[in-house]
Amino acid sequence: MSRKCSLSIVLFIYIVFLSLGQLAAQEEGEIIIISERVGKEIDQEERDKFELFQGINGFQSAVYIRLPDNRYFLEITYLDEKRGELKIARIQQSEISIENGEYYIDRFEEIQEKKHQKAISDTSESSDIKEKDFYITLYLGESTLVGNFGIEFQYKRIGYNIGVFQDIIAIDNSLCGGIRYYFKPHHHSWVIGIGGGIALDEPKPDDWVGEPGSVVDMYIGILIGYRWIWWNKLHLNIGAGPNYIKWKRIKEGRNADYLPMLDFVIGYSF
Repeated sequence: MSRKCSLSIVLFIYIVFLSLGQLAAQEEGEIIIISERVGKEIDQEERDKFELFQGINGFQSAVYIRLPDNRYFLEITYLDEKRGELKIARIQQSEISIENGEYYIDRFEEIQEKKHQKAISDTSESSDIKEKDFYITLYLGESTLVGNFGIEFQYKRIGYNIGVFQDIIAIDNSLCGGIRYYFKPHHHSWVIGIGGGIALDEPKPDDWVGEPGSVVDMYIGILIGYRWIWWNKLHLNIGAGPNYIKWKRIKEGRNADYLPMLDFVIGYSF
């Protein structure tokens, strides 16, 4: 083989290796510093301090790389626990993600403080809803506790009721009231109650042709029911129970129909 041919082969091999070296260098790129607080390489201590890469098991280190074509990559070195060997994961990054990472590390304490304050605020608001002790609820419907329209003052598990019942067995208006006990004061709940009522009007027997001879003068009874609550505001109460009635004789004739304790009302609380 001539000297000229040998020289050509050596030159060719040199050019090939030089090109491969340049390609490798281009692929490896340049390590960049996204924050002076971590430097070129993010180690395990810095990862824990700034709560970075929490989902990477076996984390060892991480670097950010910029290639000559201005692409960015994050290279994470981690220990494969199954095989017991180190591996590298390369994840492409955008300029925005690089800027966000810099902002997060440089202002880490400030960000954590804001998160802490928000958590306290959310917990406080949640506690205000759950731990509110006093409610005022307006009711409409048919109830021997709050009448056709009435009001309840609820403190914790106890509700104090008062209302007006109209047209109750030949009496225009009756005053009624009682106490409810809620097993769950802030949620759907079983309810037990006791209450009663008294006539406010004097009946006029001449006005009732064919009506019974006795009317309800007062009553007292026990009620068992259930209350539904939606959005911590809207209430629906349904219940029934036995009732003792004191009749008032107006004229000759039978007593009026028996009146049980009833509760079928909707309410809105404040």
